[in-house]
Amino acid sequence: MHAATPTSTAADPGWPREHNRDGTRLIICQPQVDAWTNFEDLSWRMAVALTPKGSKEIIGVVVMKGKNLVDNEAKIVLTMNPEVVSTNFPGLAIWKNFSGGSGRIFMEPR
Repeated sequence: MHAATPTSTAADPGWPREHNRDGTRLIICQPQVDAWTNFEDLSWRMAVALTPKGSKEIIGVVVMKGKNLVDNEAKIVLTMNPEVVSTNFPGLAIWKNFSGGSGRIFMEPR
């Protein structure tokens, strides 16, 4: 969901949606609304499947929030400034590497 002004009546591509870039594949399932307070503050979650180039698929959930502008006449809802609130990827091993003082956190599929 992004803030945008519709420029055409393009057909809805449906769900799930797939994006590919540089050998990495992302599948996003239909968002599920958690709350929509006063038709302005929206929070939602969606299941995702991420397959980094040359690696295994990682399944997870992304929780997001954003402000809405509602145009009742045009039947359009625009989500402004979407933010990722949290992510959960249970099949992802997370370990820290502080060698050399880098303080980096590395993630790899289990």
